[in-house]
Amino acid sequence: MEIESSPGDLIAEMGYMTLGSRFRRLGERLQAGVAEAFRAAGYTVQPAQVPILQALREGPMTVGTLVARLDVSQPAVTRSLGQLVQDGLAYSTPTRRDARQREVGLTAQGDAVIAALSSQFFARVEAAVASLCTPPADDLLAYLDRLDAGLAASPLPQRIAALSPVTPAKVPSAMPPSNDCLSPPETPAHPDAPAPADLTGPLLWTALSGEQARFALGDGDARRFHPDIGPLAGMREDSEACRAALSRLLHETGPLALMQPGPAPEIPRAQQARQALGLRMMLSAQGAARMAADFARAQADRRVTIEELGPADFAEMLALATLTEPGPFGPRTGELGRFWGVREDGRLLAMAGQRIRTGAVAEVSAVCTHPDARGRGLAPLLSQRAALDILDGGRLPILHSYADNHTAIGVYTRLGFVEQARLSLTLYVPA
Repeated sequence: MEIESSPGDLIAEMGYMTLGSRFRRLGERLQAGVAEAFRAAGYTVQPAQVPILQALREGPMTVGTLVARLDVSQPAVTRSLGQLVQDGLAYSTPTRRDARQREVGLTAQGDAVIAALSSQFFARVEAAVASLCTPPADDLLAYLDRLDAGLAASPLPQRIAALSPVTPAKVPSAMPPSNDCLSPPETPAHPDAPAPADLTGPLLWTALSGEQARFALGDGDARRFHPDIGPLAGMREDSEACRAALSRLLHETGPLALMQPGPAPEIPRAQQARQALGLRMMLSAQGAARMAADFARAQADRRVTIEELGPADFAEMLALATLTEPGPFGPRTGELGRFWGVREDGRLLAMAGQRIRTGAVAEVSAVCTHPDARGRGLAPLLSQRAALDILDGGRLPILHSYADNHTAIGVYTRLGFVEQARLSLTLYVPA
């Protein structure tokens, strides 16, 4: 009676002929081990999805930019993105400038999941895999034999678990299904934190009649920024006298805009040329506590030089703002506060600065990135720079966004900003 011998490892026996198959098999074993460790801690994310989530932590980007960032095939990225969107971890929406292109980003849940995986697993997995990788010998095949034998003797999940226990992180529960799973989520409501008094009253009036009065035109009932700065205006109160004063200012100085909670007021001898819904956000205490460390880490990762902008840069700043439309921006807007930018080959690629200022708050504003540089995380980085300067001055950073600009709102939420108020932004012209 013949005894059938145990078959050997044919892929290993064929040496360099099947080296690609052997690398692929080794990669599959490593990924399966990481997936098992994830499942044991209660995560359903697949290891192949982790690089996509990590890339999107840099900020929203087009699918093409993401493919280039990962250096993998577009079909593979598209498949993984579809699953992440279905699971509520990412969103995909048409870009504002070209509906044929799609911009992708993290939802609040996705940001929480990748942050938890990063803190719980990245260092452990690296150490576990490193424990397999003794210094390579000259014989590559013999080295691979040792890797295979090491995994067989102690699979990767065991190596990860042996390093230190993993405590499952608390992350937001799965988002309820929606009719359009490609849409970004609504901005989470901010926690019960008191807003400064300047945010509960007429913010623009407080700025224009106080710290920024030198940039204002008007009287004791209504004021506006000089037209070369921008159209924003404010009234002392919503009364017949103040509306009449705003009407006079409109006819004397040209189109102006109100940004305030509630419906837009009717102004005598004026018509509403444009109206949009806006959102005011303020930096949370948690965001303020971690912002300096987050900024230092982000700047080191991106390896960019941030420079302060001044009057010599105003023409370029206006051109960038005109191209990207971050909000009202005029030839002299740069006079309102400090602005910072990033250049490449002498060209201004991105900027952010400060606009509305009172004794208690200052606004991060004019956050914009040239289309050629989007997806590199410059807008969040510069927003942090402007916010840190505001914190250093003893004020609370705030910002404004169009309510339908889900991409920007998602970025600001991840930076630690929370919703403070819903606003109407209304442009008035003489009737």
